[in-house]
Amino acid sequence: MPARVTCLQPVAPRDTDAYVVPTKQTLEAFLTVHWLPAMKPPGVRGTTWTEYRRKINSHVVPRLGSVPLQSLGPAQLNAFYADLLAAGRTDGTGGLAPKTVRQIHVIVRKALKDAVRWGHVSRNVADLANPPSQRASAAARRRTMQTWTPAELHGFLEHDPEDRLHYAWVLAATTGMRRSEVLGLRWADVDLGGTRLAVRQRLASVDGRPELSEPKSNSSGRVIDLDERTPRRCAADGHSRASTASLAAPPGTTSTWSCHARTAYGSTRTGSASCSADGSRQPTSAQ
Repeated sequence: MPARVTCLQPVAPRDTDAYVVPTKQTLEAFLTVHWLPAMKPPGVRGTTWTEYRRKINSHVVPRLGSVPLQSLGPAQLNAFYADLLAAGRTDGTGGLAPKTVRQIHVIVRKALKDAVRWGHVSRNVADLANPPSQRASAAARRRTMQTWTPAELHGFLEHDPEDRLHYAWVLAATTGMRRSEVLGLRWADVDLGGTRLAVRQRLASVDGRPELSEPKSNSSGRVIDLDERTPRRCAADGHSRASTASLAAPPGTTSTWSCHARTAYGSTRTGSASCSADGSRQPTSAQ
């Protein structure tokens, strides 16, 4: 019996053999006309899209926007990242942090990956570039991070215990919650008797407007144990001020954390949202 011959079909290298119609489209045109509009919510979170747009308009377009998309190469990206590290701050005071430069690289790489999928280019040159590594970014952040001493933190918390956001500062200091998580917290999410709380939503600024959304990631939705002192302070502070008009709560309802959060963003414009007793947002009539 003759030996069986197995024919192996050659596999085309990924992203390199596909034919792409030559165009003079610039990187700016692709990002602003095609990519950013396609990424708009609900494709990504509002805060994520706003950050994409800000970094593209502030850093990518001014330096690389005029480069033809199909001519962009890894060497240009490497020079771009080096320039951002040396003099990338928009106020002209120096370079960006390695972590920020890496975030910009992630945006560029994602955009070029979509450019490949959509037939604008044949390969993703960002995969061949050399942005600051995650390890270098983390090390640089540790070197530049400034934190208060325990005495300084204690002094801050005790300076004005009557401040309407005092218990928000206490939570931020004792739990490590993100600012948006503290601002989005509702009384329904706090179990004072069980000395714990649940992170179920976040409130962040999107184009200058407060916007509620789900936690930043799956692991961000979590239950946090509280120390014994924090629930007592939150209960005493919060319930004693819950009916004050300055917290923007509707008359006759119990103020929620989200109502307090609106004051942190200065949201006093017409058509904004107020908060009901269960923490839901209700539209207010124009003033």
